[in-house]
Amino acid sequence: MVTNQQTPLLPLDSLQTLLIGGHLVDIMQPSGEIKGNIIVLPGWDFSRKDWCQKSSLCAQALARGYRLILPEMARSVYAAEYYLETRTDWLRYPNKIWCTDSLVPALQQRYGILLPEQKNFVLGLSTGGRGAALLSLALPELFTAAAALSGDFDQTKMPADNLMRGYYGEYSKFPERWKGVDNPVYQADKF
Repeated sequence: MVTNQQTPLLPLDSLQTLLIGGHLVDIMQPSGEIKGNIIVLPGWDFSRKDWCQKSSLCAQALARGYRLILPEMARSVYAAEYYLETRTDWLRYPNKIWCTDSLVPALQQRYGILLPEQKNFVLGLSTGGRGAALLSLALPELFTAAAALSGDFDQTKMPADNLMRGYYGEYSKFPERWKGVDNPVYQADKF
């Protein structure tokens, strides 16, 4: 449920902010037993804090015993890599490789979070939904389930989209990028 409430729905003592690979990540701990971990991915240009400040998701998940991992993704389309055609002002934002090669290993090794034997979930909205699909494809052994809400799943259906063109270059010049590992629809048989 989305609300217009501007105050945080959680006590601040349940929040830890980490810096992993140059990017901020909020970890929210439930007060009791931890039943599982949920990576919560924001959409394009949305703050990692929006899920908690603008909906009841965080309060409800914490009340049910789930630890939340909220990375600041800023202007990410969760691409596997950057290209010469990627807008230079977007190179500073994290991508899928940051998630798989920095975020997850750091949380596992330093904090014992997102271990394979734990119940791990990934959830995303808009481009974060795309990220949830792509992370579950990249790390299928890690996630129990994924929820992708309103994700951009097949960028070939929107070749004029400035976000996709800004990362992958023009579809007409680089169709393999648009149809490859970053396209959840073209990878659907791997789910």
